[in-house]
Amino acid sequence: MFMIILLLIIIQIRRKNKRFMTKKLIVFDFDGTIMHTHTTMSLSIIGVLEFYNHHIPSLKEMNDLLGNLSMVNIFKKYAKHDLLNIEIEMMISKYYEIYESSLFMIHSYFFDGILDLIKKLKSLNNNVKLAILSNKRSSLLATMVDYYNLRPYFDYIFGAEDVEQMKPDPSGLLKIMNNCNVDHKNTLLIGDSIADLKAAINANCHFILVNWEPQYQKHMETIINLKPLIVKTIDELETQINHFLY
Repeated sequence: MFMIILLLIIIQIRRKNKRFMTKKLIVFDFDGTIMHTHTTMSLSIIGVLEFYNHHIPSLKEMNDLLGNLSMVNIFKKYAKHDLLNIEIEMMISKYYEIYESSLFMIHSYFFDGILDLIKKLKSLNNNVKLAILSNKRSSLLATMVDYYNLRPYFDYIFGAEDVEQMKPDPSGLLKIMNNCNVDHKNTLLIGDSIADLKAAINANCHFILVNWEPQYQKHMETIINLKPLIVKTIDELETQINHFLY
C-alpha cells in the first residue's frame, strides 16, 4: 500500500512539472489593470488647468472625459484661448510634474487581490515569465514601479519610450515575446482597454480583459463586438490564468 501511494505522489509531481515544460509569458497592462490611477490622472490634468489659469472642470466631469479625449484635447477643450504648441508642451510637462509629486501616492492603489496574484504567479516556476507593458511614460512608470516595489516580480517592464510604437501596435508585445523566447501561442496579455485588446489581436496572442472599473470603460460596445474573454473579479482572473497555464 505504501508503495502504491508513493507511486501516485510521484506521478502527480511529474504531471505538475510537465505542465511547465513549455515556457509561458503573462504580460500585464498597468493603469486600470494592476493599479487604479484614474483619479490621479484626473487631478493632475485639473492641476495643470488651474496652474495655467484655464477653465476648471469638476472631478466627475474630468473622470467622464478620460478615455474619450486625449490629454491634449482636454487641455484644448478647457483653455481660455487657442493653445500654441509650446504651451501644450509646457502643460504636458507640468502634468507629469504634478503626477510624479506625492499625488499618485495618495490617490493610486492596487486593485483588490492583484498583488497577491502576481506574487503567486512569480512563485510558480521559472518557466512562467511576467512583464508589464504600459503606454505610460517610461520614467513615470519606473517611479511608480519602484515606489510600490513591483520590480522583483517582473522580468520586463516597458513603458512608452521602451517600444517602437505604443499599444495597440504589437511591437511592445513582440519585443517582450522575443526577449523571453516565447511564441504567441504561449503569451497572454491582461489589460483593461481597447488598445490592449487590439494589441493582443495584432500580436495574435491570448487576451483577458479585466473590467474592474466599468464606470470608466468608454468602449465596451466595441470591445464586446471583438468578443474577448472578460472578467470582473480577481477570482475569475485567476481561474482563467490557470486555464492558460495548464
